[in-house]
Amino acid sequence: QEKCVYMGQQHVFEQGIETLKRLTGQSVCSKQIERMCHAYGELIEGEACSTPTVPLIQEEGYTYGMMDGSMIFT
Repeated sequence: QEKCVYMGQQHVFEQGIETLKRLTGQSVCSKQIERMCHAYGELIEGEACSTPTVPLIQEEGYTYGMMDGSMIFT
């Protein structure tokens, strides 16, 4: 499963099956690689969203903010 997910990350799913078969001898369909990638992606996304990475600090004073203007048409 680890190798299938890795191939799904590195290549288009259809190309991943060919590479996986050449390197490991395993024959897996592209849909199976896609399902594994989505399943593990959801697990990782769920873990990342459940715990905050930056602690929230409430202090008096200035508040600074930043914006990314890449989506603004100029």
